[in-house]
Amino acid sequence: MTYDENEARADRMIDKLQDLGLTFDPKTNSVTAAEGVEVDSLPSSIALNGAADGQGRWYDADEFESKIEVCDDLVARTGSDPKKPFQESYEARKKLEEMRVEIETKRCLAMVEGDKGKEGKKLIKVAQTQVGRLEYRLGKIALDCEEGSVKCLEHIVHGCFSSMFGSEAFSRVADMGEGDEKCKGGKKLAELIMYGEVGGGEEGQGCSVPVEEKVDALNTAAIAYANREKLDLSLELLEVAELLYTNIGKEKKGGPRLERLHTSTLFFFAQVYGHAQNSRMSCLYCARTTHRQLTQSVKLEGGELNVEETSLDVEDWVKNVMTLAKYYHNNGENRQAEHCLAACGAICCLFTNAAKRLDDEGRKGAFEGVSVKSMEAVYGKVEREKGEVYLGVLNSCSEALLYKQAGIERGKGAGVGRLAGEEHVLVVDYGEVLGEISSGKDFMEFADGELEKKVENFVGANDSKGLYELGKSMFLAANGCIERALKFFELDGFVTDHVELCLLRANAYKVLSLFEAEEKRKQAMNLKRVQCIEGLMGAGINETAYAGLIKTLVHEIGSGYMDMFDLKSERVEGKTKRDPTYVIKRAEASKLNELCMQAVYWFSYFLKLYVPTDSIPKDFELKKGAVDDKAADTVLAKIYFVDVDETLGYLAAHFKIARLLSKVMQDFAGEDLGKENVVKALKRSLSRFDFIIRCAAAMDKKGGYGECIKDFQQQLEICKQMKELLPQKIDRVFHLNAQFLGAA
Repeated sequence: MTYDENEARADRMIDKLQDLGLTFDPKTNSVTAAEGVEVDSLPSSIALNGAADGQGRWYDADEFESKIEVCDDLVARTGSDPKKPFQESYEARKKLEEMRVEIETKRCLAMVEGDKGKEGKKLIKVAQTQVGRLEYRLGKIALDCEEGSVKCLEHIVHGCFSSMFGSEAFSRVADMGEGDEKCKGGKKLAELIMYGEVGGGEEGQGCSVPVEEKVDALNTAAIAYANREKLDLSLELLEVAELLYTNIGKEKKGGPRLERLHTSTLFFFAQVYGHAQNSRMSCLYCARTTHRQLTQSVKLEGGELNVEETSLDVEDWVKNVMTLAKYYHNNGENRQAEHCLAACGAICCLFTNAAKRLDDEGRKGAFEGVSVKSMEAVYGKVEREKGEVYLGVLNSCSEALLYKQAGIERGKGAGVGRLAGEEHVLVVDYGEVLGEISSGKDFMEFADGELEKKVENFVGANDSKGLYELGKSMFLAANGCIERALKFFELDGFVTDHVELCLLRANAYKVLSLFEAEEKRKQAMNLKRVQCIEGLMGAGINETAYAGLIKTLVHEIGSGYMDMFDLKSERVEGKTKRDPTYVIKRAEASKLNELCMQAVYWFSYFLKLYVPTDSIPKDFELKKGAVDDKAADTVLAKIYFVDVDETLGYLAAHFKIARLLSKVMQDFAGEDLGKENVVKALKRSLSRFDFIIRCAAAMDKKGGYGECIKDFQQQLEICKQMKELLPQKIDRVFHLNAQFLGAA
């Protein structure tokens, strides 16, 4: 019934309002209070408009619960029709709004017309609480139907907080939501709600608010405020939700819904702290969330998964725990990271075995969202991440070894040193749930893992043997993880993942070579490093579609050959230093030149990827192993500008080619031609150094490359020096037939 249709009743109600010191404005449909008048529980504009019969009605406890249960069931079925995704929620909202109008009208009439006595006051209080519970549901629907946080908060905060948590707490939240600076002082919101005026009334009188609804309302308001960048208020609301669960929920022995809501509270904590750039607290709550999900959603019987009683979204859970592991790994807490990944591996084992069991029983697809193939994909990701953790420890070991060799003392908190003194105190222990599972044939059961078992080999930062043993065990563990991951991430179908895993393995061999003392052992490790990835270049990977990946691949191959060249050069130089009369053997020169030209070829390949296709002649092809390749020099020297982010790598590749060519030795097609080939290589080197100088000057003139040129300054100075020195070297080789390794 509208205002015009009920003019007489409205006039009578307005007179009553004026007697109370209140004023109704029909234009804005709002009620205001004179100064000094209490504004708590003012009649709303909805009540002034009136219910369908103009009178409104009371709902007893059973009738009210029955009606909201119908609405809750409708909301739970939302999304059953993809064409009308929110139809059920809209139906529920209509019913809830009708109930709200009925109750508000009756409450308003009772207040304005002077319903006296204890019974009347109790009914008014019951109505206020019931309206609050309706508003809570309307706010949830507004958020679920993506109608924005403002509309949600109108219902959740302004509609139900006063009846749920008291007027003072409501005022604090409403003011903080508007950014009122005065609200920063005084009692915390938790104190107001937990120890202040808490709405609810006596149980059994239709006036109490279930703790589940209070926690859910706080969670919903927290997320809505977080979406509006009110992070401090959001965290306060979540703190209250956590306290309600701890102090009230346990006393009343809350059911499964309260447990699920508390898990949501912890999850929202993790999200809001992450949004607030507090990684540590976000990590803590993420760990607690995933641990609760595990305990609540995974049911085991005899070490196997009970499919019927398990509701865990396994892929989402593993994704979150892997993110947690990555945080620990990046923070140097590798034992924590390994524990998380071991839990992920164990979950993969559980769910894969369950899927296999159902397949064997002829019930394929009975485990919704879970299949053997999907779990193999998840397991492959877990093994890859675990390999990166072990490789991270391997890198820390090599770093500690280098400091040891240089005689530099490092604290126990640096790199791998922290492992020795680190107490293995886990934020959460997934082993409480997963420790008793049966292991599958291809999956690792939950255990302390390689790092925890091998860490006793690390004696201290000054113990080279301990570092070597730990590093070696980490290499083996990383290599095993990569091998298992590659079983799923095959090149056909997973190009990026497969190549990145091969690069990861190549990096493991590279780091392992740093532990070797003998040049032959180092060479063997670097050869393995190159072999891991060189074969991929003949596998037909599309260079246009995977340009960035191919650049990384060919650059790493070139770096591998260059490192082998440098190792062998150091060995030969060592001989000449010990014995000035030593003559470099032809076999040594031949091997050096072979490694040198392999590196030149792959770095040239890297640079070719920066040249536009239409600038490359149709018959152009890089010459592998050729000292003289004028076509390559012409094509590669055309490009002066590349993306700023790639400039350093681009200039460095040119520099490496120039440096390598300056070290070519006599050994091509006999003595007569050997000298000529060396001169050709040196001239190419001189030309490349000159190009780098011109390229840097052009970039500097164009602008935008200032930081890159600054970072490349040391190499640029070497280029200028070599431009002066190389002509002298060319003369010495040509006229004196000199044989030396070079100066760059």
